[in-house]
Amino acid sequence: MDYNITKELCIAFDKGYLDVERYALDWGYHTEYIDMVVDEIYAMATDIEALRPLAYDNACTFVVSELFQSPENIRYLMKQHKNKLTAEALRVLEFWAENPWFWCYYQIKEEVYPDFWRIQDLLTGKEHIYYSPYIKGMQDRCRKKNLCCFNLMFSNGTCLQYSRIISPFLFPVSDFTYFCSTVAPDKSLKEIQSKHYPTFLLLDLNMGASPLTYKDYELGFCWQSFTIPDFSIGDVEGSWKTKSIGSLQRYSFAQTSVSMIDLPNAEMFLTALDIMGGSLFRDTSTGEMALLTYSLPAYTFYCALLQRDYPHLVLPDKPLASISMDLQGLIRENDLSRPWKKFEPLFQFTYTWEPYVYTCRISLSI
Repeated sequence: MDYNITKELCIAFDKGYLDVERYALDWGYHTEYIDMVVDEIYAMATDIEALRPLAYDNACTFVVSELFQSPENIRYLMKQHKNKLTAEALRVLEFWAENPWFWCYYQIKEEVYPDFWRIQDLLTGKEHIYYSPYIKGMQDRCRKKNLCCFNLMFSNGTCLQYSRIISPFLFPVSDFTYFCSTVAPDKSLKEIQSKHYPTFLLLDLNMGASPLTYKDYELGFCWQSFTIPDFSIGDVEGSWKTKSIGSLQRYSFAQTSVSMIDLPNAEMFLTALDIMGGSLFRDTSTGEMALLTYSLPAYTFYCALLQRDYPHLVLPDKPLASISMDLQGLIRENDLSRPWKKFEPLFQFTYTWEPYVYTCRISLSI
């Protein structure tokens, strides 16, 4: 790739976009369902102070995403304004009608040439060359090189470019994927952003929250649901403390026993005790149960313990939810769907959630 020639192409596509942007926004504000979502975005910004500074850019981003992800909408815009659009605008619109824009959650891998970056799509694994003059400054502000970012992308036939807003997310990749599955299970990013864009903006409130660690181990919130019809805490090895509220019970692990020495990660009760806490939850009225730990090594340990004491029980290697405490707090604070909601009155940890909107989020009109 000749990066100097490619940069000229990028600049031409930037100019083409700027020539068409006002028509794109006008289309959006005169399209009923889009206007309703824009109103919702501004209403959220009124209620949530941290979302106010970029309310306009968030609204504009939604409008252009609905237009440029749809070949039908792009062709409609071309037809409506054909006599007003510049040659460059028509050229990029014709290209995007065949190659629509898309949302991308990616990690920055390396700078291959000034302003050109190799990135990896974290949902598909594909790598791309990406043009952005702003990545280096964003890395400096976030004090991190291999940033994970989320934004709207478009192709120019040679590399990728972006429009309006880049959101650098410092939280774990698992937070992003779990939040997607919470907002709209089994849906694509395009579907999620089209149908749930205002809700997805809540994720911006955690963008600057780095994972908590202890002795190089990541701390978080690991939750796995299951059932054991004949469950009795007396059948489970070790000592457990019991707490009950109505039909809800919590059994918190209190002490190991000699019989546990051969279980995976048992030695970590000596080397990293603080990450090895675990609790079992049970609703005696329904039989529902769950395991809660604050690290993946602890999850592995308690799964092995339960499956040894109840050989018929099969638990997955990775929990249903493995997320940061910040995301757990955001989900609870905004009352989003969560499988542990009914057991929250028994939660013992005290965790105050607050937004982490990072100052390195960049708003631009190309």
